[in-house]
Amino acid sequence: MDYTGDTITPFPREDSELCPDIVLLDKKACAKNLAVYPVEGIHAAFEVVSPTTRERDYGLKVGAYARAGIPLYVIADPYDARLVVHHRPIDGQYAYRQMVPYGEKADVPGDLPFTIDTSTLPVDGER
Repeated sequence: MDYTGDTITPFPREDSELCPDIVLLDKKACAKNLAVYPVEGIHAAFEVVSPTTRERDYGLKVGAYARAGIPLYVIADPYDARLVVHHRPIDGQYAYRQMVPYGEKADVPGDLPFTIDTSTLPVDGER
């Protein structure tokens, strides 16, 4: 696996493109260094909430990523000081959602499980 940031990804079923802050891709796909990657190659999408993206990150993107079959969607929210992990898309919805307050460790499931230490993530009390 490898990662890239601000990756434009067409979502044909959504009739739009979305641009996750970070995506996990196969190393072979990432080595191509493209500006646009097909959704089929994405193993995980990560978003960092900002005041202008909050509604899209928690609303539109949850559904779009699940319908596209992205196995893992992680939201880092510095305003609510929490990490939200969505995984296992079934019939266009994520079957599981885990909310982890900053300060705790989040065990992220999947083909290559890993842990995120949220105590190192920045907190912003202003929206």
